[in-house]
Amino acid sequence: MADIEVTRLKAAAEHLIHVKLRRNQQPVRDYAIFHVLLRTGLRVSELLRLDLDQYRGKHFVNVKRKGRKVSRHVFVAAETREALDGYLEKVRGRESGSLLRSRSGKRLARQNVDAALKAIARQANARFQGDHQIRLHAHVLRHTCLQRAAEKHGVQYAMELSGQSSERYIWRYVQPSNEQKETAHDSLF
Repeated sequence: MADIEVTRLKAAAEHLIHVKLRRNQQPVRDYAIFHVLLRTGLRVSELLRLDLDQYRGKHFVNVKRKGRKVSRHVFVAAETREALDGYLEKVRGRESGSLLRSRSGKRLARQNVDAALKAIARQANARFQGDHQIRLHAHVLRHTCLQRAAEKHGVQYAMELSGQSSERYIWRYVQPSNEQKETAHDSLF
């Protein structure tokens, strides 16, 4: 995902906090979900399994990954901590249980995350048509996070961040896009 698309999505998620004011809407939670998925590289299933006691400010601790792997610490960036802390203070509260909850207090389901991300994408796409539309789902955010991590800090760092136990799988996340390949090819000589 291009930087401009990430910026549009961030602005859309923030804007929804100010316009979604009905009781059945949870824009503060959705804003936190967007930031966590974008900045941590977690899978949706990993995020939805988290409990409040696993959030320790700068880290999620003992995160159950795909398979049997457990990450002792997953770093939570400052902007993401702000979003999560805002959700905990304004909406959820600090009682124990799942980190992300539905309005009824139950553990959030994957469909809720999909709906939240679609709402953010709709807002980001409100003034754009055709090729400028952003298709957003949780795995796109994971890809974006891991690709940026590999570009800036190397494939080993991206592998660590992803929770992958084998180098074989990280390559599907860090492949350059067709546009990046074309730009690189144009600049060879």
